[in-house]
Amino acid sequence: MTATVPEDRAGAGGFPLGRGWREFLTVSLICVALLGLLYSRTYRVAKTDPVFLEPWDHHKYIYMALHNPVDFHIAPHCWRFLNPLIAHFLPFDVDTSFLVIILVEIFLTSVLIYYSLAKWGFRQYDALAGMILFMEIPEAVRGPIFMVWRIDPVTWLFIIATIYLLLIKQPVWASIVLAAGIAGKDAVILGAPLYYLLYADRIVDRDKLWRGVLFALPAAIAFVAIRKFIPEMGSDPAYAATLPGNVAQSYNGQPGFGYLESLKVVIGWKIAEFSGWQLRAMTVNAFGILFLLPFFAWRENWMPFVRWSPFIALTYLSMLFSGSYERVLLICFPAFLILALNGLDHLRRMAGTGDGWVLGLACALFPITLLYPKRIEPFFEVQALIFILFMAAMLQWRQGGLKAVTPPA
Repeated sequence: MTATVPEDRAGAGGFPLGRGWREFLTVSLICVALLGLLYSRTYRVAKTDPVFLEPWDHHKYIYMALHNPVDFHIAPHCWRFLNPLIAHFLPFDVDTSFLVIILVEIFLTSVLIYYSLAKWGFRQYDALAGMILFMEIPEAVRGPIFMVWRIDPVTWLFIIATIYLLLIKQPVWASIVLAAGIAGKDAVILGAPLYYLLYADRIVDRDKLWRGVLFALPAAIAFVAIRKFIPEMGSDPAYAATLPGNVAQSYNGQPGFGYLESLKVVIGWKIAEFSGWQLRAMTVNAFGILFLLPFFAWRENWMPFVRWSPFIALTYLSMLFSGSYERVLLICFPAFLILALNGLDHLRRMAGTGDGWVLGLACALFPITLLYPKRIEPFFEVQALIFILFMAAMLQWRQGGLKAVTPPA
């Protein structure tokens, strides 16, 4: 493994978005505009829809927000009390409260993506393209808007906040933020190895390993403490009887569903029904064209992939505890964004085009996400076609430009 963070390349492309407050306002306004477009073109599940009536996670979070969020004991939902707790104290009805929460979380996540990519070393236009590419992932923005009671955005927010703080050399604050994120969703614990992965100078770095253990310790303590002070009581018939049926049920109609039960049931289901659809869900359905782009710079991406691969592997392993694919896998989106932007930057340099080419491609792909308000999955084939056409146009433009400046024989 090489240096902890790549050399800053922002200066090579200048600062077309400005610096300081101007840069922040520009990025924020673009984010708000895109978020507004996605919100206007996404169907929001009503409480009369059949999908809402299913005894899924959202009923637990709504119940928590309407009652005491830390006095709920159906696992694993009871340990994810941060969003319901905020919703409980907001001066809106419960649905509006959850909507406000997820919109703020998506906004903060998107802006932090831009700043994290810029700090990693990407030019401003490329970092902005990375933010837009994230917002184009259906499950990243439209999925939470579709069902506003989801709590997945809080996971992505705490993960990217931890990464950004590590990139700006604030490991103590990063450790605190990671620990706080455990109250949002237990999956935030997947960020525990990030200190070592981002700071290690070689594959086996003993000094960074011990520091990494100290970095992860507060999150591990929070993980255990939450389970100590909010015990699981779903297996207690007396407690389950005090709850509505759709709240008492956890997974597959069971009242109690801890990690061991989840592991056994979900693995059995995923193995029994394994098919090409699941492969698609774990690849292009989760990340869209981002899953393809890293392969265009496989040499440049070798070392970044080695650095990020444990985080990616842990995220994929976490699917064994969840019936979902896309929403779980999005936890490792920072790694895919970096690898994908490396691929696009490699293509841009090969073609000899300007800094705005990658941003232009991201903007060209964005309208696809607005086509069908009720469809929360990527149009990968359409994305791939637009990518191919965009590449062809870029190469044609370059060829025409070369002919224009080549003197006659």
